[in-house]
Amino acid sequence: MSLRRLTPREYTMDFVATLVCWPVYSRREWLAREALDAFAIRRAKAMAVHAAEHVPLYRDLYRDLGIDPRTITTWDDFARLPIVDKHTIRDGFPDRSIAEGTDLGACLLSTSSGSTGRMMTIPHRADRLWPYLLSSQRMLRWAAGGRYPFWWRQAYVYTSEYPLLRVPGFYPLTFIPTAGRPESILDRLEEVRPQILHTYPTILRDLLAVAPERMTALRLRGVSVGSELSSQEERDGWEVILGCAVRD
Repeated sequence: MSLRRLTPREYTMDFVATLVCWPVYSRREWLAREALDAFAIRRAKAMAVHAAEHVPLYRDLYRDLGIDPRTITTWDDFARLPIVDKHTIRDGFPDRSIAEGTDLGACLLSTSSGSTGRMMTIPHRADRLWPYLLSSQRMLRWAAGGRYPFWWRQAYVYTSEYPLLRVPGFYPLTFIPTAGRPESILDRLEEVRPQILHTYPTILRDLLAVAPERMTALRLRGVSVGSELSSQEERDGWEVILGCAVRD
């Protein structure tokens, strides 16, 4: 399912928030371990409290089990929260599994079957994409060995195009649909000559199986794979062929 385009207002809010919060995110990743752990437990607690107060499914679940997320102070406390499965979330959408009062018209609706074959819709606030943008930039910088200049080209072989703001010359992004045959995807990659590649492990396996020498010749600086399982042994082998880091 293709995501709708952002409105001018949504673009503006995400763009401004990204610029304003970039220094905060950049500093946070280098905090001491204790400070990072404290930040993580605060955010995890806030998420659980929000769910208990505003999402019917979680409110009923926590109440029935006698759990009050406001009492969370440690990870052991957090571990007492019940685990929910995809079936429960999926069947509760939208009335029970999203926050009350959510305007779905203000959201991007992402639909995927994952590995189960059962479709699930996840709403994202369109004007709150900036944390995703910042964490994605950090993820790709990690995949490229700690360096990701703004002029490097990224190719992402994916199911649908990201509805992101494109600033000319600033982290250029090329979408290549997964529907194409491996040979046609390779042709497109050779046209783009990206420094960064982001895709599914399945796609990378297919590309390397068809023409490993063509993939080597791309001289990639970093590869990010996700959304599916890949083993460390696999990624180590891909690194040897590609001559760059491959991160999950």
